[in-house]
Amino acid sequence: MSRQIYEQLGVEGLESRTSPEWDRRTVDRVKSMLAATSIERILDAGCGYGRIGIPLAAAGYSVVGIDVSPMMLAEAQRRARVAGVVVDWQLGDFCRLPYPDRSFDVVLCMWLTFNELLQEDDQIEALREMHRVLRPGGWALLDGPPYMEDVGETDEVDMSEYAAQASQSSAFTTVPMDQCSVGQRFSNLMDRVDVTRYELMVDDCPGKLRYFMRFWKCEPNALASGVSIEDID
Repeated sequence: MSRQIYEQLGVEGLESRTSPEWDRRTVDRVKSMLAATSIERILDAGCGYGRIGIPLAAAGYSVVGIDVSPMMLAEAQRRARVAGVVVDWQLGDFCRLPYPDRSFDVVLCMWLTFNELLQEDDQIEALREMHRVLRPGGWALLDGPPYMEDVGETDEVDMSEYAAQASQSSAFTTVPMDQCSVGQRFSNLMDRVDVTRYELMVDDCPGKLRYFMRFWKCEPNALASGVSIEDID
């Protein structure tokens, strides 16, 4: 279904849903998170036409991009050539990632891609796959809430409390998990995939509340005991 939607929407239609300002803001925030640890390899799951992966490759990161749409990948390859960067673009489904265990330091699933999984079983499978390919101490970042049939637009964090911080900070703004049903839903999913460390963040991008969810791959005696990714083989 996602492949059909993207083929109908086209690159121009998808690109019209964002803006250069929004893209720069999101990439800058991701870069600030990446800079906090020693990162070698990033998976851009649902990479589209390279909106996130290409700027990160230009910043010196090793990026692998996977997407279900051949059309989007062809455009990503073209834009990467124009930008003079190398990205390993691959056709595939992030519910069944074609990579060995512990292949990546970071997994990114941006631009509401995770929200396109309409069944809980698919959400669980995608999260398990992201967790599987992460190295111990690595983390995954998801843009947008999990799909929930019974939650409407009104169920949002009150941005008035976080607006000033979000506008002045170079990072996403962390909010309590129990403040909205999105956080509660995310907590439930994390319990299902046996993930113990995670956080919910928001940003104003631009003028619209956006949720970002991050979880870490914590294994016994790893991050749970304070060991950083730099200390793990």
